[in-house]
Amino acid sequence: MHFESLHQTHAEALLLFEKQNRAFFERVITARDDAFYSMDGVRQHINLLTSANDADAYLLIDGSEIIARANLKQIQANHDAEIGYRVSQSVAGKGVGSRCVDFVIRQARKRQLTQLYAYVMANNPASEKVLVNNGFEITLCLPDEFVHQGRTLNGFKYQRQLAL
Repeated sequence: MHFESLHQTHAEALLLFEKQNRAFFERVITARDDAFYSMDGVRQHINLLTSANDADAYLLIDGSEIIARANLKQIQANHDAEIGYRVSQSVAGKGVGSRCVDFVIRQARKRQLTQLYAYVMANNPASEKVLVNNGFEITLCLPDEFVHQGRTLNGFKYQRQLAL
């Protein structure tokens, strides 16, 4: 397994990853628009991420298969950034989420970021566990902040300070 920076050459494999895991992801995170699940949609998504100065996106690849995504986004001049990740259902519960968060933390340090944060809906205890196991702490409760599949859910902001 190895991480690669997201690139247009990944479009076909990324589309496959997203389509195969769509229902799994949508159980605990907000659904993407249907237009995303096309070659044009994925290419536009990659262009958006790779051309932005405030984002870095990575893929975790096993053999020739994408098994996870990880990213830094909303990178700010004050040296903080939001993290996110998605793990394939086929490797869920096998430490891949923690591997992604650890990798993103190392990338953040290379960019001299000092604080990372992530938002998690209350229906996603697996993500909360990954964040806590990687040194993140709840800093904010967001009552009724998210609507997921017609239900209003609480959310939480997790943060981690980084020493350079």
